[in-house]
Amino acid sequence: MGRAALASGVALVLAGVGLGLGTGVADANSTGSQKLGVPAYWAPYGAGVAAFDQLADATATVEIVVVNGPTSSPPKPFDPATGAQVRKLTRAGATVLGYVDTGYLGRTGMVTTRVNPGSTRPEDWRDVYHAIAGKLRKREPDAFVALNPGTDAEECYADVGDTVVIFENTYAAYQLWTPPAWVDRHPAKMFWHLVHDAGTRAMMRDAVRLSKRRHAGYLYVTDDTIASGAPWDSLPPNGYWLDELRRVGQRA
Repeated sequence: MGRAALASGVALVLAGVGLGLGTGVADANSTGSQKLGVPAYWAPYGAGVAAFDQLADATATVEIVVVNGPTSSPPKPFDPATGAQVRKLTRAGATVLGYVDTGYLGRTGMVTTRVNPGSTRPEDWRDVYHAIAGKLRKREPDAFVALNPGTDAEECYADVGDTVVIFENTYAAYQLWTPPAWVDRHPAKMFWHLVHDAGTRAMMRDAVRLSKRRHAGYLYVTDDTIASGAPWDSLPPNGYWLDELRRVGQRA
């Protein structure tokens, strides 16, 4: 799998709607199993290196890794330590994305993250993102584009990105959530669910089970909490993590 060809060597991903850029992601359904898409929002130093090693060792199941360190954009100037982790992950077979928050289309830039996914005219927003994605793909024809509203979005976004994060919230919220009806009209690889505050392995297992029923091609579940202020800044404990790898990789 390739690496996004940006000047920094890291792709773009967005949250809220965010856009992501990478290359060579396989169909999450091609082996009949889900894949993990991990927001690796930690620094490439110290314990962070070991966490990236864990991801690189698990690329049979870990397909997408989002790298942005503790910020909302790739580091400037580009950090050689981040580059080393990107190279390690891509050599192992992961597609690496870099998060960029462009603030509700309120500032200039290549991509935008936070928008209202249920605006009165979602087609207007879709057209903006479609144009942005077109520019990215012109620069990198094999670009993988991920959108992240983090919540239910209109179906019109499905022709913009390769995958859409339609859930990013707590395990408690995930238990009660119902995906939009249009989800079933598209391949599972179109949908990515991110679940935090799943404090036990039993909760994680239930979240994985629910995600398979809800047509999620990509998933990540963690025991980290929103109360910590950074639910994506570490991997779960080793036993939890290995169990998640096994369960996500199993056929539904």
